[in-house]
Amino acid sequence: NPSIPPTWILGYRFVSKYGMFYKLTNGRFGACFNDNDIMITYNNDILLIKRKLKTKAIVKFNEINSYDRDTEKKMLLVK
Repeated sequence: NPSIPPTWILGYRFVSKYGMFYKLTNGRFGACFNDNDIMITYNNDILLIKRKLKTKAIVKFNEINSYDRDTEKKMLLVK
């Protein structure tokens, strides 16, 4: 689609304990964690893809404490 501008990886950091964190040229950022979960910023929220459970969810930055400990930790790392 010609109306969608191309998006490139602006920068990334690999942290062996957690996974790879990245920032895109469109301002979004995210992470690919060692357990195969993926988080991508989506407006003021995060799209969380739990690959082992084959589920997707939108999680709210301002509700970090209402998630399980694993998700809460990942949200703080991405934030």
